[in-house]
Amino acid sequence: MPTCRTSAGPGRPLWLACGALLLAASVAGWPGVASGQRPPTPAPEANQQPAIVQRGQVDARLDVNFSALAVPSTVYVGQQVTYQIGVFLSRETSERLRRNPEFVPPDVRSMLAYDLPSTPRPLRREVDGRVYDVHVFQRALFPLTPGTHELAPARLTYSLPLSNTFFSREETHSARTGSVTVTAEAPPEAGRPVGFDGAVGRITLSARVDTPTSRVGDPVTLVVSVRGVGNVSLFPRPRLALPWGDAVNGAERVAIDSGTVLIQGRKEFEWVVTPRREGTLEVPAVRYPYWNPYTEAYEVAVTSPMPLRVTGGELAAPLAVSTESTPRLTLRTRYRGAVAPPMATSPVLWALLVVLPLPALVLGMRQRPRRVRHRQPIVPLQELADGRPVEAAALRRLFASHVAHRTGIGAGALADGRTLVRSLQRVGVTAETAQRTHVVLAEIDRATYSGRSGEPVGDLARRAVDTYAAIDAEAIPRTGRGPGVRQVGVVALLVACGWLGATGLASADEAREAAHFARGTTFYAEGDVVAAMSEFREITTRVPRAADAWANLGTAAWYASDTAAAAIGWQRALQLEPLAADMRGRLESTPGFRPGLVGDVPPVPVDAAAALGALLWLAGWGGLAWSLRAGRPEWRAASLGAIGGAAVVGVVALALAETQGGRDRVIVVEATQLRSAPALGADRTSEVLTGEGGVETVGQGVWRRVRFADGRSGWIESRRLASLDLSREP
Repeated sequence: MPTCRTSAGPGRPLWLACGALLLAASVAGWPGVASGQRPPTPAPEANQQPAIVQRGQVDARLDVNFSALAVPSTVYVGQQVTYQIGVFLSRETSERLRRNPEFVPPDVRSMLAYDLPSTPRPLRREVDGRVYDVHVFQRALFPLTPGTHELAPARLTYSLPLSNTFFSREETHSARTGSVTVTAEAPPEAGRPVGFDGAVGRITLSARVDTPTSRVGDPVTLVVSVRGVGNVSLFPRPRLALPWGDAVNGAERVAIDSGTVLIQGRKEFEWVVTPRREGTLEVPAVRYPYWNPYTEAYEVAVTSPMPLRVTGGELAAPLAVSTESTPRLTLRTRYRGAVAPPMATSPVLWALLVVLPLPALVLGMRQRPRRVRHRQPIVPLQELADGRPVEAAALRRLFASHVAHRTGIGAGALADGRTLVRSLQRVGVTAETAQRTHVVLAEIDRATYSGRSGEPVGDLARRAVDTYAAIDAEAIPRTGRGPGVRQVGVVALLVACGWLGATGLASADEAREAAHFARGTTFYAEGDVVAAMSEFREITTRVPRAADAWANLGTAAWYASDTAAAAIGWQRALQLEPLAADMRGRLESTPGFRPGLVGDVPPVPVDAAAALGALLWLAGWGGLAWSLRAGRPEWRAASLGAIGGAAVVGVVALALAETQGGRDRVIVVEATQLRSAPALGADRTSEVLTGEGGVETVGQGVWRRVRFADGRSGWIESRRLASLDLSREP
């Protein structure tokens, strides 16, 4: 967002500086027009004051007031709305300012913006007997879409000294305007004339040809100039129909005059016209319907017919015949569906790569020296039946652990007699055995906590062994239990049904796409390239990773003279299949394509690099685990080298996936000239061609900064660009 500074002092006006542009306080505007109204055809005078001077909100108790206003607040799409910001400074404050205040205008989105001219003459306003110097900054805005657009508050920062002495300390203050709302409406549908393409403004039209005479087959240049008040850069190309010749769209030139209150200018459209018969012909009148927001009516600008004398000459063949005279590029005849996403972006692969180091890490941890814990030997419960002496505490541990392991009953249930009985019965133990278990466990507890836990309990041990044997015989086996098997079966059935359903839907979709593909190839063979493009585009809309459809769409677009669509189709096909030699050869016919290993699409499959990296990763960690297991330290260096190589290959695979995914890659869909700044009033630099590819580096509003292969860079309107990012909708 640009930062604006102001400059003021006793006896001189305040200046507003935005970036490299220095603007004095403006005095132009639409006086007497209420907010929300559309003004009549404007004819502002140079001495008229901006509306913000009288309508800005001012609190007489404050030395500095900061206010914003949009005039008018309701416009049509493409009509100018003037955004005005007023800085109201009391006379005392103006004299105390030592440094330039900093003014930060709001960021404007979904609108085109132009800075309007200013005048150094100061303005004044008196509020409740207090006089303010008013300094105005104005900007022309053009809404691009209908709806409500809210402009964020602007900010003003200034510093004032605490006293009148030269070395007095300064105190920083800040002020903010309120947010401003602009409502944009689309021109009405009612009464819309045939041929209306969205032009809004007050427009006149003229036409000329570069020569009044020509020969059959010799091209002449027709120039139609659209002049008027409005968003000149977005005026659409007029429609042209010539019954006696062929017309090919040529260059467009825009000249904008932002030195007046209303933005105006001229946009010229060129056609290369090739006569197809001799005689005294006539360039017909060109009609240009537009919506006049100041009269709120549709109007039509018309040029005058122009004579053109055409003498005999070599007859030029029609476009369709000339294209058929050379062999057409072949289409792909088999539809193979969507190309699988790169292995390097698969979550499953990354999960496996994360799991592979675990065995080696576990073995490495196990080889670390550990402190030996001395445990009291535990006699298996089955051996107590031989009368081997055992203490009460050890008997309790053995009996409780065996019962819990056999039945799955927790320690809490073993401590509560009633819960123990119910839990045993739920796993199939009879009531008699469950009650006997409770009695035996209670007697073991009394012997354990009676103070004689170190004395042998031979008879009680035999009863515990007999009780456990009864539990083992009666309880339901824990392996292969009914509920677990049923759950696994249900899950397997659901997975199978889902897989079958998805397979069926995918088959139906693929059959429909194959039908579109077949119709597209048929239309192409019959010479109807426009219909073929429609069929292939239908597939790419549904299946963005269908490389065959993208390839054929680009080929059909090439013969429809749509260079941008051809470049987009071939680029996307090559991104999906980097080794496709047919696409690489055709892309070399488009402007700006860089072949080779460091070109736009390197001829290296991402899956091959990802597979190599995965194999090195597996070999490295597997070899490290084996060397730790077998005690072969000489293999560890090679294993670590393989792991390092896998990391390097993985980075290369990710970089390839990023490049071939087309992120930040764009195609120019309409020839234009680069701008030095994101504004239509900025200086033009080099020209870019339709179908030329570049890299988007940064965006601001409706502008994008693009860098091209030959080092050129500049700002282009986003509507003139198409993204090649495969993750976005085509």
